[in-house]
Amino acid sequence: MDLSANAIFVYLLVAIFSLMLVMIALHFLIKIIEYLVREAIEAYLHLASTNREDRAESLEISWTENQSGDSETALRSDSQRGRRWKNLELAVLLWLFLATMSLPISFKFFSQQQSPLPVAGSKAGVATPSPATPAPAGLDYSKLQDYLNLKNWKYADEETYELLLKQAGEKSQQRGYIEYIELESFPCNELKKIDSLWRESSDGKLGFSAQQIIYKERGQNWQKMYDQIEWGRLQGDRFVLLVDRELNWQTRRLEYKSGMAPNFENPPAGHLPVTIGIVRGKEFPQFAELCEF
Repeated sequence: MDLSANAIFVYLLVAIFSLMLVMIALHFLIKIIEYLVREAIEAYLHLASTNREDRAESLEISWTENQSGDSETALRSDSQRGRRWKNLELAVLLWLFLATMSLPISFKFFSQQQSPLPVAGSKAGVATPSPATPAPAGLDYSKLQDYLNLKNWKYADEETYELLLKQAGEKSQQRGYIEYIELESFPCNELKKIDSLWRESSDGKLGFSAQQIIYKERGQNWQKMYDQIEWGRLQGDRFVLLVDRELNWQTRRLEYKSGMAPNFENPPAGHLPVTIGIVRGKEFPQFAELCEF
């Protein structure tokens, strides 16, 4: 299982926090055990002293000392401090127990909120998917056309990503990615509009149709396709991604990882627009095999 940097950080943080809780809890548990043992010994000694023949003499001496008030005050102070210490340690132990019990629940909630996106080539299943949200009508392609006319491939790639989310529906826009089930009602005519804009601005070099041609030429092998369009590199039996991105959980948008952004200056054939990470639970490439361009 591949973990993102955020997931690894969460696991380490939980492990450190759990270890600290256990160590602190053990410390206070030992202190409380020591206190209880000391109390038990003192109670036993006190009980034994009552059976001694000189009990009367001890009581008389104790009464004489109490006349000064010092011994009585000291005993009362020690007793009060002992009770306060015992209550404090019991309260701390109870807090640590509750915090430790709530930690798995908190971590489970956090993990559900930050479930990682599948990596290239994964075949994540979709359990009891919810119905796809209908795509909004009348999408505005003017910004995409302006970026493409200016050969601003970077902003055109970002605008294409936003248009795909809008086509998938409101839920996809909120999540920042598209669920596999939503592809079932994905409008191919809208994809063809996006592709035609890319194709016309790049003389047929870029777009979904260019990716589909390469995908078929490479035997519908996504690794070989990635290698040709420079999204990845085949190194013998090993495949390495050159272009990749992850979800920013604050903005709810995919962002390219450091050093793994596409070539916006001189993109090779089929290199743009990038579709990595957009569809969750679908083996790559998504749109090159979804519609016939």
